[in-house]
Amino acid sequence: MAQIYSINTGFFWLDGGALFGVVPRVLWERHFVPDQKNRVRQAMRAALIIDGERKIIVDPGLGNWYDQKFYDRFRVENPDFNFDQALQEYGLCSDDITDVIITHLHFDHAGGLAARKGTEIVPAFPNARIWIQQKHWRWAQKPSAKDRGNFMDPYINLIQHSPLLKLIDGEADLTADVSLLLFHGHTPAMQSVLVKTGQGICWCPTDLIPFAAQLRISWIMSYDNNPVVTAGEKESILDRAALEKWTIYFYHDPVYEKATPDQISKLTEQPRQITTD
Repeated sequence: MAQIYSINTGFFWLDGGALFGVVPRVLWERHFVPDQKNRVRQAMRAALIIDGERKIIVDPGLGNWYDQKFYDRFRVENPDFNFDQALQEYGLCSDDITDVIITHLHFDHAGGLAARKGTEIVPAFPNARIWIQQKHWRWAQKPSAKDRGNFMDPYINLIQHSPLLKLIDGEADLTADVSLLLFHGHTPAMQSVLVKTGQGICWCPTDLIPFAAQLRISWIMSYDNNPVVTAGEKESILDRAALEKWTIYFYHDPVYEKATPDQISKLTEQPRQITTD
């Protein structure tokens, strides 16, 4: 059976209204206190999956190659995050990673494919196959006006002609214990990751359910290309998750790394305050 661990690659801040769509601020600010610019703090939690000889990273976060203007705009808290340091806890380094699953190519999920080395931008995981949905890869080349700003050339150009880029067509099993499920509301052909472990099934829903509060069906980001599709996808998959007792890992929640089956309903009912400190 596989093992899964959460690695928080850092925090950044985005507009609270955009993150919660039609949900009024009077409701979402019970869970998240915005800063003076109405921005809400969010994590970027990569997943490390160890499945025999396969060492897999899901969504390596933002990366460390941006300029100061970018860091200020998004209030990035740890621009110098280093995967080699983070992986030491598991007896690994970046060179040991065999696979990187990119759920979608938005910069806060896929920018970490690249790393700054001196004056150069180089692959962060030089030996890893990079798994991306073929339909999503095509979308990233010609995105909609709505989400064009979420895709950035440096990391896309870095992998575009790499022999390690592996384009997948549809849902698939990456290993016997690691499966890919597709969703299309946030951005076309976004893949989530389902992992069979000795403690049960774990699911990384990525931006389908980025925060614990968004376990509520109607709490959907304005960033989604098709929020009506997102609502239907959430409702359907959460029914399955409840039936099969999945543990859900949250990519963006600054407090909750995951929710076990008995915690899920409680997390949608009890507000908690996130300070701006």
